[in-house]
Amino acid sequence: MAPRPARPSRSNRHSVRSTTLAPEEVLFRRKSAPERFAEFDVYMAHERNLPDGGRESLPDSDLVKAVHSYASHFYFDQKRSADFQVGTRNIDERSMDETALLAFGILLEEAGREILGTKGDMVFTEGLDISSDAEPAPEAHPMAANGLVHSVSDSSVRPPVSVGFTDLGSWKRPQKRRKMTDLEDA
Repeated sequence: MAPRPARPSRSNRHSVRSTTLAPEEVLFRRKSAPERFAEFDVYMAHERNLPDGGRESLPDSDLVKAVHSYASHFYFDQKRSADFQVGTRNIDERSMDETALLAFGILLEEAGREILGTKGDMVFTEGLDISSDAEPAPEAHPMAANGLVHSVSDSSVRPPVSVGFTDLGSWKRPQKRRKMTDLEDA
């Protein structure tokens, strides 16, 4: 019979995973966790109880998960002190519960909407230089032989307008070096 390995110390028993677990992953893995049923699932109640599944009133799930991951890593790195007492109350000011995460997610989305404005989806496109005296050319939509309409691209008429926040060509990846074989070794 092989000797039993020594039991790890209490400080080493905890998981060393670097990923942050979602609350439902932690809560429903416990021994005393209730069985989950789709009709009564507390974590999917927004699908049943809010209009349009909460898509307009709740922040994006990926945004909330990113905030949760950042906050948990941030507070973990802050070397928590064991003293959470404020008077006679036990208050943990170094964590975010679900309401704080939702509120912060709503604030981030509203700040994003305010910064991007109504045309926020166009933030990564180039702006057009439209002058009031420019009239569209009559040949702007020439007919092809097959009867389809082909429009003249705007970039062929004038050079593209740089928006000024990147150097031209800075987004391009350098060319790969080709692997050279020595003809004498072959």
